Amino acid sequence: MLYGLLKIIAIPVFKVLFNLTAYGRKNLPKNTGKIVASNHKSALDIPSIGVALPGRMYMMAKKELFQRKIEGWIFRAFGAIKVDREAISLETVRKAREVVEKGHSLLIFPEGTRVQGADIGEGKKGAVFLSCSAHVPIIPTGVSDTFYLSKHRVLGLFPHVVVVFGEPFYPWLVFNSGDKDFLEKATVYLMEEIRKCLKEAVEKS
Repeated sequence: MLYGLLKIIAIPVFKVLFNLTAYGRKNLPKNTGKIVASNHKSALDIPSIGVALPGRMYMMAKKELFQRKIEGWIFRAFGAIKVDREAISLETVRKAREVVEKGHSLLIFPEGTRVQGADIGEGKKGAVFLSCSAHVPIIPTGVSDTFYLSKHRVLGLFPHVVVVFGEPFYPWLVFNSGDKDFLEKATVYLMEEIRKCLKEAVEKS
Protein backbone atom coordinates (compact mmCIF):
# COMPACT_ATOMS: atom_id res chain seq x y z
CA MET A 1 0.00 0.00 0.00
CA LEU A 2 2.81 2.41 0.92
CA TYR A 3 4.67 1.60 -2.29
CA GLY A 4 1.55 2.29 -4.33
CA LEU A 5 1.08 5.67 -2.63
CA LEU A 6 4.71 6.65 -3.23
CA LYS A 7 4.44 5.63 -6.87
CA ILE A 8 1.29 7.72 -7.36
CA ILE A 9 3.21 10.72 -6.04
CA ALA A 10 6.40 9.94 -7.98
CA ILE A 11 4.81 9.50 -11.42
CA PRO A 12 3.79 13.16 -11.97
CA VAL A 13 6.97 14.43 -10.28
CA PHE A 14 9.29 12.46 -12.54
CA LYS A 15 7.25 12.91 -15.71
CA VAL A 16 6.59 16.62 -15.32
CA LEU A 17 9.62 17.98 -13.48
CA PHE A 18 12.21 15.49 -14.72
CA ASN A 19 10.67 14.84 -18.15
CA LEU A 20 11.10 11.10 -17.65
CA THR A 21 10.50 8.99 -20.77
CA ALA A 22 10.59 5.20 -21.01
CA TYR A 23 11.37 3.19 -24.14
CA GLY A 24 11.13 -0.54 -24.74
CA ARG A 25 8.24 -1.29 -22.41
CA LYS A 26 7.06 -3.77 -25.05
CA ASN A 27 10.08 -5.85 -24.04
CA LEU A 28 8.72 -6.40 -20.53
CA PRO A 29 7.10 -9.86 -20.20
CA LYS A 30 3.56 -9.60 -18.87
CA ASN A 31 2.98 -13.11 -17.56
CA THR A 32 6.16 -13.78 -15.62
CA GLY A 33 8.43 -12.22 -13.06
CA LYS A 34 11.63 -10.60 -14.26
CA ILE A 35 14.97 -9.29 -13.12
CA VAL A 36 15.57 -5.70 -14.22
CA ALA A 37 19.35 -5.25 -14.45
CA SER A 38 20.41 -1.62 -14.85
CA ASN A 39 23.44 0.62 -14.83
CA HIS A 40 23.74 2.71 -11.66
CA LYS A 41 24.78 6.38 -11.58
CA SER A 42 22.60 7.91 -8.85
CA ALA A 43 20.11 7.16 -6.08
CA LEU A 44 17.49 8.61 -8.45
CA ASP A 45 17.93 5.58 -10.72
CA ILE A 46 15.67 3.63 -8.36
CA PRO A 47 12.53 5.81 -8.49
CA SER A 48 13.14 6.55 -12.19
CA ILE A 49 13.01 2.86 -13.04
CA GLY A 50 10.16 2.29 -10.59
CA VAL A 51 8.07 4.94 -12.33
CA ALA A 52 8.93 3.55 -15.78
CA LEU A 53 8.00 -0.01 -14.83
CA PRO A 54 4.37 -1.10 -14.75
CA GLY A 55 3.25 -2.76 -11.54
CA ARG A 56 5.16 -3.44 -8.33
CA MET A 57 8.95 -3.26 -8.20
CA TYR A 58 11.20 -4.77 -5.58
CA MET A 59 14.96 -4.31 -5.41
CA MET A 60 18.21 -5.64 -3.99
CA ALA A 61 20.08 -3.16 -1.76
CA LYS A 62 23.28 -3.39 0.26
CA LYS A 63 22.71 -3.71 4.01
CA GLU A 64 24.53 -0.44 4.74
CA LEU A 65 21.65 1.50 3.19
CA PHE A 66 19.32 0.33 5.97
CA GLN A 67 21.44 1.73 8.80
CA ARG A 68 20.13 5.30 8.54
CA LYS A 69 16.54 5.80 9.68
CA ILE A 70 15.21 7.84 6.75
CA GLU A 71 17.06 5.88 4.05
CA GLY A 72 16.13 2.59 5.69
CA TRP A 73 12.46 3.59 5.75
CA ILE A 74 12.56 4.57 2.05
CA PHE A 75 14.23 1.35 0.98
CA ARG A 76 11.79 -0.77 2.98
CA ALA A 77 8.93 1.15 1.36
CA PHE A 78 10.40 0.21 -2.02
CA GLY A 79 10.40 -3.44 -0.99
CA ALA A 80 14.18 -3.64 -0.80
CA ILE A 81 15.81 -6.96 0.00
CA LYS A 82 18.84 -6.50 2.26
CA VAL A 83 22.09 -7.85 0.83
CA ASP A 84 25.42 -8.49 2.51
CA ARG A 85 27.81 -8.03 -0.41
CA GLU A 86 30.54 -9.97 1.38
CA ALA A 87 28.44 -13.12 1.79
CA ILE A 88 24.98 -13.36 0.20
CA SER A 89 22.82 -15.55 2.42
CA LEU A 90 20.41 -18.29 1.43
CA GLU A 91 17.64 -16.18 2.99
CA THR A 92 18.43 -13.32 0.60
CA VAL A 93 18.29 -15.69 -2.37
CA ARG A 94 15.03 -17.17 -1.10
CA LYS A 95 13.38 -13.74 -0.79
CA ALA A 96 14.58 -12.68 -4.24
CA ARG A 97 13.25 -15.88 -5.82
CA GLU A 98 9.94 -15.45 -4.03
CA VAL A 99 9.51 -11.97 -5.52
CA VAL A 100 10.04 -13.01 -9.14
CA GLU A 101 8.18 -16.29 -8.77
CA LYS A 102 5.13 -14.23 -7.76
CA GLY A 103 5.39 -12.35 -11.05
CA HIS A 104 6.97 -9.12 -9.78
CA SER A 105 9.93 -7.11 -11.09
CA LEU A 106 13.19 -7.27 -9.13
CA LEU A 107 15.66 -4.44 -9.70
CA ILE A 108 19.35 -5.31 -9.48
CA PHE A 109 22.39 -3.15 -10.18
CA PRO A 110 24.98 -5.71 -11.36
CA GLU A 111 27.82 -3.23 -10.86
CA GLY A 112 27.12 -3.44 -7.12
CA THR A 113 27.69 0.29 -6.57
CA ARG A 114 27.30 3.62 -8.33
CA VAL A 115 29.70 4.08 -11.24
CA GLN A 116 30.18 7.60 -12.59
CA GLY A 117 31.31 8.56 -16.05
CA ALA A 118 30.09 7.64 -19.51
CA ASP A 119 30.71 3.89 -19.26
CA ILE A 120 29.58 1.16 -16.86
CA GLY A 121 31.58 -0.95 -14.44
CA GLU A 122 32.26 -4.65 -14.26
CA GLY A 123 29.23 -6.77 -13.47
CA LYS A 124 28.77 -9.23 -10.65
CA LYS A 125 27.21 -12.63 -11.26
CA GLY A 126 24.18 -12.35 -8.96
CA ALA A 127 21.64 -11.28 -11.60
CA VAL A 128 22.48 -14.23 -13.85
CA PHE A 129 22.52 -16.65 -10.92
CA LEU A 130 19.07 -15.54 -9.73
CA SER A 131 17.70 -15.57 -13.26
CA CYS A 132 18.71 -19.19 -13.72
CA SER A 133 17.68 -20.19 -10.21
CA ALA A 134 14.15 -18.79 -10.61
CA HIS A 135 14.01 -19.43 -14.37
CA VAL A 136 12.96 -15.89 -15.22
CA PRO A 137 14.36 -13.49 -17.84
CA ILE A 138 16.66 -10.55 -17.25
CA ILE A 139 15.71 -7.20 -18.74
CA PRO A 140 18.88 -5.20 -19.56
CA THR A 141 18.15 -1.57 -18.70
CA GLY A 142 19.84 1.77 -19.25
CA VAL A 143 18.97 5.00 -17.41
CA SER A 144 20.53 8.35 -18.31
CA ASP A 145 21.02 11.77 -16.73
CA THR A 146 20.03 10.96 -13.14
CA PHE A 147 23.55 11.71 -11.91
CA TYR A 148 23.49 15.21 -13.38
CA LEU A 149 19.93 15.69 -12.16
CA SER A 150 20.93 14.95 -8.56
CA LYS A 151 24.30 16.72 -8.53
CA HIS A 152 24.46 19.63 -10.93
CA ARG A 153 21.06 21.00 -11.87
CA VAL A 154 18.53 23.29 -10.22
CA LEU A 155 14.76 23.21 -10.52
CA GLY A 156 13.69 24.20 -14.01
CA LEU A 157 16.94 23.09 -15.63
CA PHE A 158 16.57 19.34 -15.27
CA PRO A 159 17.78 17.18 -18.13
CA HIS A 160 15.63 14.66 -19.95
CA VAL A 161 15.76 11.44 -17.90
CA VAL A 162 15.41 8.41 -20.16
CA VAL A 163 14.95 4.75 -19.24
CA VAL A 164 15.47 2.11 -21.95
CA PHE A 165 14.38 -1.50 -21.45
CA GLY A 166 16.19 -3.98 -23.71
CA GLU A 167 15.02 -7.34 -24.99
CA PRO A 168 14.64 -10.16 -22.43
CA PHE A 169 17.81 -12.16 -21.86
CA TYR A 170 17.50 -15.85 -20.95
CA PRO A 171 21.07 -16.85 -20.00
CA TRP A 172 20.48 -20.60 -20.27
CA LEU A 173 19.22 -20.22 -23.85
CA VAL A 174 22.22 -18.18 -25.01
CA PHE A 175 24.99 -20.09 -23.20
CA ASN A 176 25.53 -23.66 -22.05
CA SER A 177 24.69 -23.67 -18.35
CA GLY A 178 26.91 -26.71 -17.91
CA ASP A 179 30.07 -24.80 -18.79
CA LYS A 180 32.41 -23.90 -15.92
CA ASP A 181 32.52 -20.28 -17.01
CA PHE A 182 28.79 -20.03 -17.71
CA LEU A 183 28.11 -17.34 -15.10
CA GLU A 184 31.10 -15.28 -16.23
CA LYS A 185 30.21 -15.42 -19.92
CA ALA A 186 26.53 -14.68 -19.31
CA THR A 187 27.40 -11.74 -17.04
CA VAL A 188 29.78 -10.22 -19.60
CA TYR A 189 27.04 -10.56 -22.22
CA LEU A 190 24.48 -8.97 -19.87
CA MET A 191 26.74 -5.99 -19.16
CA GLU A 192 27.22 -5.42 -22.87
CA GLU A 193 23.44 -5.37 -23.33
CA ILE A 194 23.12 -2.88 -20.46
CA ARG A 195 25.81 -0.76 -22.12
CA LYS A 196 23.77 -0.72 -25.36
CA CYS A 197 20.66 0.36 -23.45
CA LEU A 198 22.58 3.11 -21.68
CA LYS A 199 23.98 4.36 -25.00
CA GLU A 200 20.46 4.49 -26.44
CA ALA A 201 19.17 6.30 -23.35
CA VAL A 202 21.92 8.91 -23.61
CA GLU A 203 21.21 9.42 -27.31
CA LYS A 204 17.50 9.96 -26.61
CA SER A 205 18.00 12.27 -23.63
